[in-house]
Amino acid sequence: MKKIIIFFLGLSLIMFGCFSDDEDKTELAWENLQNSIVVKDISWVSNAVEDQNWEGILEYNAKTDFKEITVLSGGGECIDEGGNPYEIEFLDENNVRQKSTTLAENESHLLQIDSLAKKKKGAREE
Repeated sequence: MKKIIIFFLGLSLIMFGCFSDDEDKTELAWENLQNSIVVKDISWVSNAVEDQNWEGILEYNAKTDFKEITVLSGGGECIDEGGNPYEIEFLDENNVRQKSTTLAENESHLLQIDSLAKKKKGAREE
């Protein structure tokens, strides 16, 4: 009887480890590289739909916390200190400025804010 209990206990621990999804997350954080830019209330957006947000002000050289995202293709949006909406322009791994990207699944990503571009009419409004 004791062997059966130990067997099922071990089996349940193995199954818990196999089905745990802690490592199957795609996470995103932001870093502000420009000392002339203060951004507020960042959103990860795809097709005008917000997937994740980071509330508060992100000053020069500051980083946000990593948060889980579910939509891999998208871009960043924010407002400036005056409440004006902007698209975030960030640097990719080749130091090329981008407004949108597709992130690799199940990895953590840090996008570095290089500049802001005024949002065009018809874009998602806060």
